[in-house]
Amino acid sequence: MQGQKTKALILICTLVQLCTYSYAQNEALSPLSENFDLTSTKKEVRMFPSLFVYEIDTILLPFLDDFSRDRFKPYNAQAGDANVTSQTFFRLYDAAGTVLLHDSVKYMRNPTYYITYDSIAGVLVTTINPLDSVLITVNDLTSYPITGVQEYVYPRYSIIDTLWQPSSPDTIYIQNVDLVQDSVYVNFVSSAGDNSLWVDRFAYLNNRFPIGPPTIGVATLDGLNDEGYPYDFVNTTLTGVCDYLTSKPIDLDIKPNTFPYTAADSVYLSFFYQQTGRGNQPEVGDSLILEFWSPSANDWFRQWASPGALAFNDFRQVLVPVLQNMFFENGFRFRFRNIGNLSGSLDHWHIDYVYMAANRNRNDTIRQDVAYQYDALSLLKEFSRMPWEHYKLNPTFYMADTMSLYQRNNDNVARIIVAQNMVVKYQGVTQGTITAPNIPSVAAVSNFSSLFDINASGYSFDPLVADSCAVEFDITASFNPGSNFQLNDTLHFKQVFNDEYAYDDGTAEAAYGPQGANAYLAYKFEIQQADTLRSIRIHFSPSVNDVSNKLFILHVWDASGPGITPGSVIYQNTFLQTPEYVMENNGFYEYPLAQPVVVNGTYFIGWKQLDPDKLNIGFDLNTNRQSKIYYRTAASWIQTGFQGALMMRPVFDRCIGDVTSVEDFSPEEMQLRLFPNPATDEVVIDSDLNNGTIEIYDLGGRLISTTITTGTVRLGVSLLQNGVYLVAFINDQGARAVRKLIIQR
Repeated sequence: MQGQKTKALILICTLVQLCTYSYAQNEALSPLSENFDLTSTKKEVRMFPSLFVYEIDTILLPFLDDFSRDRFKPYNAQAGDANVTSQTFFRLYDAAGTVLLHDSVKYMRNPTYYITYDSIAGVLVTTINPLDSVLITVNDLTSYPITGVQEYVYPRYSIIDTLWQPSSPDTIYIQNVDLVQDSVYVNFVSSAGDNSLWVDRFAYLNNRFPIGPPTIGVATLDGLNDEGYPYDFVNTTLTGVCDYLTSKPIDLDIKPNTFPYTAADSVYLSFFYQQTGRGNQPEVGDSLILEFWSPSANDWFRQWASPGALAFNDFRQVLVPVLQNMFFENGFRFRFRNIGNLSGSLDHWHIDYVYMAANRNRNDTIRQDVAYQYDALSLLKEFSRMPWEHYKLNPTFYMADTMSLYQRNNDNVARIIVAQNMVVKYQGVTQGTITAPNIPSVAAVSNFSSLFDINASGYSFDPLVADSCAVEFDITASFNPGSNFQLNDTLHFKQVFNDEYAYDDGTAEAAYGPQGANAYLAYKFEIQQADTLRSIRIHFSPSVNDVSNKLFILHVWDASGPGITPGSVIYQNTFLQTPEYVMENNGFYEYPLAQPVVVNGTYFIGWKQLDPDKLNIGFDLNTNRQSKIYYRTAASWIQTGFQGALMMRPVFDRCIGDVTSVEDFSPEEMQLRLFPNPATDEVVIDSDLNNGTIEIYDLGGRLISTTITTGTVRLGVSLLQNGVYLVAFINDQGARAVRKLIIQR
């Protein structure tokens, strides 16, 4: 939603790390610095005072994951769930340890302060004095035996006194409190019913970045953490250990016949890996590493590694034997980790088809498995989604004639593929079935595709199933025979209709833009019947340069230019815009037009930028709409040299009231400003609106402070550690604007 947005981070390119892939001097692609897919699907943050302790079960061989489904352990339990039991674990007493303190007390373990700001001869003078401490007894019930320890603690607030402001002093309450009476409610989460295989979620489960994977879905390791943010925001050239992908504990101390495994059982771990794919190539000094854990030695041991900057981009299979006795124990684990740049979606490694079992050998490289390789996008002729009201005017016109689904035979013998069906459902009711012809013989160890003839089947989405704006159809494709491992024999996707046209698949693999002051970007669309364009949705992606304060003007053109290129301007905004970042999956920010624009036939949407920097619009590398993208830095329009699709969508007005992506009170109208940013000791927070609340959060979602504002506020931030924080302004109507604050000393 519009309120959930943030500004881009500053990343600096170096000669060691190629950050921008330039095709021509006047346009460029660059890697992403954040991944909003992970941001929106991360494990739920637990606000103090709740604590969740997850039981990790031990699993048995064989171990098999092709990443066609999410087998990462979930960390989203709720108090009251059937597998959750809760207990209280803190009690606070007076210094003598005899009198129980009031149930509302809250303390900090580190000093809090009385901060005075004074102005002497035009110079800002800051005085910081710790508040008085209190001696209490803390009974920590998380350990046994229970002991009471005396501690000096401090109030859970700081006081800021700006001497020249009559409204001072302000009391700044700290929400993330260290000690609260009866505060720690520990929730124990049972592993019952948990079929996960991995204990962490740092790797990115996706089908966006690999090229030619053995099966659909991979685990990608890069420089972003499990929340989709860089491991290091400041040191943009720092290289180190980035992601981990760690298996659950495996019992190698017992076989089905109760005897321990030994080296004679020929236990092998195999996996496929690819560097780069559609991502960023690992450089010299980067690596992908496999390690085994020995419970008795209580340590990790390297078993295999691959260096970066290798001259290949296909998937390669690796087989690693388990040979040493210290690994044949209950609690054995294995993990992958990567060494690379810590400051963004960089230095990509993709892992697929992890398989560990006994009675294997180094020649056991063949999997008797036929699988889908890629997701399907749309049954429409050209668009991934479109307005339902437009589709209903001519359903058969908009349907694709055919659809190809891409598959791979991983077996070393030819396979016969039959019973290929695509079933379309609406709200659980089957609407139609589209078939593909049987393939009598698919070559061994080969990629192939199956052609579903939509036109011959006579299928189109029934325009009478719904009379609303937003409509979704569920589509399932499957085939036989695949193998005994059937998860990757079935493909699920949705056909979405709402109030917008889209070519892209909703995810960005890179950031794009023309370069040069007064450069133009245009995106070609076609409409079969005149309608009113009311706004443009754009997904801007944080990338290697901070363009959050760069200006552009929205434009709409007709197609009267030479060769059906942008011609006359039929609309341009009368006000300036800046890139806005929405921290959610498919995070499109909606830019309303000052007045409705009637379009018909072929038209173009886009912008004129005022600054020379590219604006980093999201670029979908999995959908090729190169022929629709034009830019202009001189007299004539030029078609882009990159294959992909812009994440820019025209929005029509037939669904006003049905789609909730635009708030009644637009965050741009709030004009929330932070300066200086980055900040060291103090930040000024300014808004045009007088009445509201300012909240500061860390990137884990924890509320750091709350301040009531009636205008410009000066906040001391000397106690905040270096890093990135989110500053939210909530006005008295409940509308919210968010800006990113960087603390850097």
